[in-house]
Amino acid sequence: MAPDNNRINCRGCRHGRDFCSSFTHNPFYLLAAACCFRSSDRLYQWLIGNKWCGPYIRNYREHRAIPRYAKITALILLWGTIGHAVLAVLDHLWLRILLVAIAAGVTIYLLRLKTLKP
Repeated sequence: MAPDNNRINCRGCRHGRDFCSSFTHNPFYLLAAACCFRSSDRLYQWLIGNKWCGPYIRNYREHRAIPRYAKITALILLWGTIGHAVLAVLDHLWLRILLVAIAAGVTIYLLRLKTLKP
């Protein structure tokens, strides 16, 4: 009996969604800023001036700090999605251990960053 392709595709999409939702937006903002900083001053100024991601980038570059709510949100999303993946999605023990180790490393990094005072 041939595997049901729709079922396989849906399961793959679910795993992709779970994996991608474990990322917070800050690393992507910082990566975009790093790329723009080296390539185009105009794009970098636009990114820094953006009302959504500009403050995150400026605070990180100037103070090496992020706001408390960003830390809390990042940790809740990180451990919520990693916990879901480890407890409900993944079958392999080595993959579970790897995800928990990555989450622990990210947690340590976030907690070592300075917290911005409001």
